[in-house]
Order: sequence, then structure tokens, then C-alpha cells
Amino acid sequence: MMRGASFCLPLLWLATLSGCSRPPPASHGAVPSSESTRLVAAPSTVAGRDAAPRTGVELSVSPEVPALRAGVYRLTLVAEQGSHRGATSEGALTLVPASVLDKSPTTGEVAKDVYDPPQFYGWTDLDFQRIAAPTGRAPDPTSRDPVRPGVLVPSQTHLKHQVVLIGTVGNLRDGAVHLDGAGIALHVERWKSDCYHGPWDRWGIAVNGSGTFRACRIGNAWSP
Repeated sequence: MMRGASFCLPLLWLATLSGCSRPPPASHGAVPSSESTRLVAAPSTVAGRDAAPRTGVELSVSPEVPALRAGVYRLTLVAEQGSHRGATSEGALTLVPASVLDKSPTTGEVAKDVYDPPQFYGWTDLDFQRIAAPTGRAPDPTSRDPVRPGVLVPSQTHLKHQVVLIGTVGNLRDGAVHLDGAGIALHVERWKSDCYHGPWDRWGIAVNGSGTFRACRIGNAWSP
């Protein structure tokens, strides 16, 4: 059965049935109604998610997804939509445990998290222009500053899976709520062959590429 499809039963004994309703489409930008859910700002719509990927990273994997761990990953992004559709980019992704004591080595500023401290901060050297990913420069994805990190893994979001935010203004740990801007999110939805898999798309108002990713953990160590 296709998700979101609408069906009616044209049986005579159901003649009084006026029709069938269509359930609202699922979206990574949809926020649950529960007021107790901790939120991390996300766009109301997601680009590039209305078409099933035809190439790239394998998505048929087990729904049992282990939690992300600190360490170094080999990260591969494939563009399924956008101006560089079909392109692939690969690089290193480093995740470091975050703390309320994190301090900027440049300014000396201590991290001020609006919500709970993130699970990880980090950085990546992947070439995002190659796949037309709409990442921003404030902060830059390569930034290792724990207060202005290029990569952030929130401890909680409105989603049912973990996300890795790259080059978004929401990565800034300066005590302010930042919205819009550029940046992308890796949606950690699947696990196969000791690697994380899922879609990547925009996490802001800047639109271009989107697609699939694979992240394989290759080590425990990182350079500060």
C-alpha cells in the first residue's frame, strides 16, 4: 500500500459513505502538537523530498538505527536533485561530545545553548559546492570552534530520528534563536553494513541540491 494514498470501497451496503479522506503528508518540517516536545528550528517545507531517489546510496535497510557516536566518519553525499544532480562528494566528518563548558578558542566565549546542550559538535571537509548543497558560511562547515561549529547534532528535535546539521545558523551556540539562512541536514534514518544512511536536504530558506548520504564510522580519534 502506498503511504498517503486514498481509497474508497464502492460497495452497495456502504452507499451512505460520502468519501474517504486523505491523511496529511508526512514532512520533516511538521511539528507535533504536543507542547512538551523540545524544538529545534526547521523549515516548514523540505526541498527535494517529493521524488524518490533513483540513484546513489542504498536506502533499503533495517529500521533499527543505533545512536550516533563520537568519532570520525567517512561521509558520502549524492545529489538527487538540484543544479548538480547526479554528482557525488566524499569527505571526513568528525563528531565531538558537546558540553556546557565548551569555550571558543578564538573569543573565549562560553557556549550558551538556548535549549539543552547538543549531543555533538563537529566539522567536515566535504566539498559541498560539488553537489550544490546550500550550506552557509556562518558558521563554515569546516569550523572546529565549539561555539560556532560547522556541524551540530541536537540532543532533541521534533523529529523521530537524529539529524546532523551542517553550515546552518542554528549551529551557533550564542544564546540566540537563529532561523532561516542556509545549511543542510542529514536525516539519520537507516542503518546498513555498519553505516548510517538517509536523505539530506535543506535546513533553512536556501534551496538547491538534495539527495542521499552514507556515513561510516572509521575511527575514534580526532585532532583538536
